[in-house]
Amino acid sequence: MISPNSGALKFSSAPDYEAPLDDGANNEYNVSVIATDNFGNVSNAFPVTVTVVDVDETPLIISGNHQPEVLENQTAVATYSANKTVDTWSLTGYDSSLFSISNGGELSFNSAPDFENPSDYGTNNIYNLTVNVTDTSGANASKNVAITVLDEVSDNVDDSSPVITGSETVSVQENQTAVSTYSSNETVTWSLSGTDSSLFSISNTGVLSFNSAPDYEAPGDQGTNNEYNVTVTATDNSSNSTDLSVTITVTDVDDSSPVITGSETVSVQENQTAVSTYSSNETVTWSLSGTDSSLFSISNTGVLSFNSAPDYEAPGDQGTNNEYNVTVTATDSSGNISNSLSVTITVIDIDEVQPIIVNSVNSDTHSIEENQTVVATFNSNEPVIWSLSGVDSGFFSISTSGAGGTFSSNSESADLSFNSPPDYEAPADSDSDNVYNVTVNATDSSSNNTEFPMSISVTDQTEASNTNTPPTITLNGTNPQIITLGNSYIELGAVSDDTEDGPLTDQIVINGVSLINTSVVGTYTVQYSVTDSDGNIVSVNRTVEIIDTTPPQINLNGNSIISIEVGTTYNELGATATDNYDDDTTITSNISISGSVNTATLGSYTVSYDVTDASGNSAPTLIRTINVVDTTIPVLTLLGTSPVSIELNGTYSDAGAAATDNYDDDVSITTLISLSG
Repeated sequence: MISPNSGALKFSSAPDYEAPLDDGANNEYNVSVIATDNFGNVSNAFPVTVTVVDVDETPLIISGNHQPEVLENQTAVATYSANKTVDTWSLTGYDSSLFSISNGGELSFNSAPDFENPSDYGTNNIYNLTVNVTDTSGANASKNVAITVLDEVSDNVDDSSPVITGSETVSVQENQTAVSTYSSNETVTWSLSGTDSSLFSISNTGVLSFNSAPDYEAPGDQGTNNEYNVTVTATDNSSNSTDLSVTITVTDVDDSSPVITGSETVSVQENQTAVSTYSSNETVTWSLSGTDSSLFSISNTGVLSFNSAPDYEAPGDQGTNNEYNVTVTATDSSGNISNSLSVTITVIDIDEVQPIIVNSVNSDTHSIEENQTVVATFNSNEPVIWSLSGVDSGFFSISTSGAGGTFSSNSESADLSFNSPPDYEAPADSDSDNVYNVTVNATDSSSNNTEFPMSISVTDQTEASNTNTPPTITLNGTNPQIITLGNSYIELGAVSDDTEDGPLTDQIVINGVSLINTSVVGTYTVQYSVTDSDGNIVSVNRTVEIIDTTPPQINLNGNSIISIEVGTTYNELGATATDNYDDDTTITSNISISGSVNTATLGSYTVSYDVTDASGNSAPTLIRTINVVDTTIPVLTLLGTSPVSIELNGTYSDAGAAATDNYDDDVSITTLISLSG
């Protein structure tokens, strides 16, 4: 910008040489200056090039001892320097009037100090002042200086050893370098010696540290027992020295990751939240991640569950295939994180379909003559619990045998009958019109229910009919009929005869065959019914049982013979099972494991695996052998010093050695040491 009155040209904001803003980015800014008089006359444009030059912005630093010590009766103190060309040196502070500083930065007393007659501000022979410097660019820097005046002894010789302050025994956690800090009552030079000194460093200020962080599991000290020995030495300006023997003990920290135990594949029925439980070999904090983790929670005790119950028909997983993927992670109190356990949760469908029921009369209305109890036989496409309801249900029963009482076990067939024969002349139904209304209910194992309303009309029985003899039905073959799972059903048939009509075999009606499924274990009912010319109905049931006789198979995870080191943890590898009928996941979850392994004691142990399927078939027992072995060599430690110096012709007395072992008692293993040489 330019002042309209004075013509003073200046930058709108101060330029930065390191970040030029001119068009060429070369720190040359080009402008044209134009002047206009009071009459509006405009001058020619006057070109101006403004070049921005670099300014040294490096901070000014003073170097030199800020705590010099000088003997009384001398004037020289210390020499100071700066990192830039110096324009002037100056002094300020409490005692600055007692000193001078030259153009070369040489600080000196104006007159030699007297230890017995201190002239500093505190009269304690510590003179305080500030050394100031200004460089050629006008930058300033300061350094506070404390000069200690020392007493001059008669022979001018310091023969007092320094006194070291600091711990002789230090405990340090592995994986860190800091050890301890040592100090002295005077200015000293620090140094190290001793058995393990090459593994350490000590700074000018007495800070002792490892050169590299120690590992408790791989000790680097000479005794390999995590006790490091070093001698700290302090030497003053008169070469007087003091030694301090220091023992640094490295302690163990937990750097082992936790181990998760639990299934990586889980099957869960829809409409429930529980999934599985996970455990660890130590106390941990559980967390979840992965594709579908937002749909799950895991408790402090490792219980994994859905946040809301899944619906097989409306899957919420990312692949919408009812396979939910989540990663389980355990973190211990030392921050060690386990290997992530990838878990796949498969949601399986449950039966939400109502059973299908039919009756032997193929109708919801039926007529029977008075003085008989049998009404009809009902069949279902799956095992159900049969029950009755409706205004006249109290006059009826439904059961597998046709006898009174409500059938309370699962069955695919049941008979509906009057509790007592109805009397046409004395109707007991709610409307007293000889039409009885009852509803047959079938409820499957998943609580799906189907209702079948029936109207049963009771008709008058004539005298002639009382003399009629009903036909007979005789089943061919065995009853019950046993079929092994997967084999075909063969209809054995039946024969019928009537005293008046003769043979009625061709008129037998067979119900229930279509409901038999030989690939599903269960009990089925086939009903044979025949009606003679007088309307007499006879029914006979055959029971068909589908059975499973094939035992499951067990396969071990991992080897049947394994070896583990004594003192370690035995992790059960488990086994899997397969079956010709039961779901493999279900049958595997039913495997029983027996036997124990004592990893603290050498020996051979066995673990047994057994499983029985839902039909009671048992697999042959499998055995895994676990050998607890000791392959870790003992550790031998010399007692005393090494090497040992003995005077010529002197007597050598061996200091012995000690041994430690991961299994044997340390005292016992030490007694086995053999000495040779």
